[in-house]
Amino acid sequence: MLVVPALTACGGDNKSNGNPNPTNGGNGGNNGGNESQTPSTSGSPVIAPSPLSIKQALAEFDKIAVLIRTPDVALLAEYEVSDEALKTRTTDIFEGIPTAPGLDQVRRLIKDDEHVLAGEYLQAITEQRIALIFGPADASTISAKEMAKLDPLHVWSKTGEDLGVTAIYKDAVKRIIALWRRL
Repeated sequence: MLVVPALTACGGDNKSNGNPNPTNGGNGGNNGGNESQTPSTSGSPVIAPSPLSIKQALAEFDKIAVLIRTPDVALLAEYEVSDEALKTRTTDIFEGIPTAPGLDQVRRLIKDDEHVLAGEYLQAITEQRIALIFGPADASTISAKEMAKLDPLHVWSKTGEDLGVTAIYKDAVKRIIALWRRL
């Protein structure tokens, strides 16, 4: 189930290091530093990065928003993405669609210090709208090796698998995963 890794990655309560009873083997979050240790899907420990402050998270979010609102013109031309398709996708990404939120809601959640819900929305929006290809020509991937660094708990992709994305927003998706992990 996605909830436990999402809570850990999004700054949820993981003081027992994955152990539901900190008095029986957990260390109550005291590992000598600010970061918590959570086992990866392979069983080896993963040091979760410290959560970002609201100000830091909003600054990183704003960098992502710029990447999405102003994609590389050369890539758009190379993959023949029309202005209309780009405008529609950008609107859907930020404003949402009738059945799902957009990045504008994620920004509000970060501002309101609702990091877990912001992380869940961010992942859903990325998978459902940002990473999707415009057409067969712009299909790209984030390599399994790079994904292991970005997402060591393998929430976004299975161990050893590349993550399929559009080349247009590939850099934005990498930054989104990095932000998601620190919310």
